[in-house]
Order: sequence, then structure tokens, then C-alpha cells
Amino acid sequence: MKKGIFGCLGCLGVVVVIVIIIAVIAAVFGGGDSSSSNKDETKDAKIGEKVKVDDLEYTVNNVETADSVGSQYSSSNADGKYIVADVTVKNNGDKAITVDSELFKLLNGKKTATADSSASTNANATDDPSDLGFFLEQLNPDNEKTGKIVFDVSEKTAQSDKLKLQVKSGFFGNEKANIKLK
Repeated sequence: MKKGIFGCLGCLGVVVVIVIIIAVIAAVFGGGDSSSSNKDETKDAKIGEKVKVDDLEYTVNNVETADSVGSQYSSSNADGKYIVADVTVKNNGDKAITVDSELFKLLNGKKTATADSSASTNANATDDPSDLGFFLEQLNPDNEKTGKIVFDVSEKTAQSDKLKLQVKSGFFGNEKANIKLK
């Protein structure tokens, strides 16, 4: 009786090759290397501290709550409570970057809130009606801009001790950092 090429020894060889392929795939696509999970962790800064995210540097200058923002000509009223973060962004890169309210998220534990762009615009226009805050603002290298980011949240969320402002490295950037707001 002939066993041919794929006899008992051949089948064992195929199994070994499959196991090796699976091991290589697991190693390449996140197989148990603990250093790769540490890379995804975000650092927490405090109010007043500068936090660098790629070429951008963020500083939360202060945070307050409000029921409404804006001026007598243009204002917004909160559905719940506004959290207003006064933030400075600096471009440490070599080319201009677009800064917008989309770079900011408000974290409360596992819950995420996005900025209210119209309320943010109204909050920034109180001192200068032409100031739109971070609405698609071009920030050239070595320049910085200070503006207000406004989030409309529930009263319970506004009182939370877990609030963090998440900032990221750009529209398509993956780097993030958190700034504790309380």
C-alpha cells in the first residue's frame, strides 16, 4: 500500500505549517504583547497643565458651568447645563493645522459627549463678534489660540467628579490625551 506524499507524515507537516502561520498572525496583529496596549493608554493632565498631543499642545485654563452662553445679539440656552472649558491650543508643528471643536470630547466614565458647536461659537463671540472660537480655525506653526469649548450635558453630568476633556492630535490623528476637569 502506497501512502503518497500526504501520508501520516505529510498531514503532520501541514498541521505544523498551519500552527506556525497562526502564531505569526497572532504576533503581528496583537498577540499578547503588553507594550502595545500601553501605547493606547492616554495620559491625564490637570487644569493649567500643558499636555502635548503630537504637534499640538493643549492647556485648559479654567472650567465653569452656565445655563446660557453668548451675548445679547446671539446666545444659546442649555438643554441641561453647559460646561464651558477655556482652552489654549498651540501648534508646535511645521505646517498649519485646522483646529475645530471636533478635536474635543467630554468624558464622564464610559460616557462621551461632543461639543455644542453653535454654543461654542456664541460663547466665543461675547468679547469679539467676529471670533468664532475654534470653528475650522487655521493655526500656523508656533501660533496659539485661546477659545471656549461648550458641552450641553445633564445636571448630573455637570456635577460629576469624573469629568475629563479628551483632546486629540488632529481630525485624522490617533493620539489622544485627557485633562481632568475637577
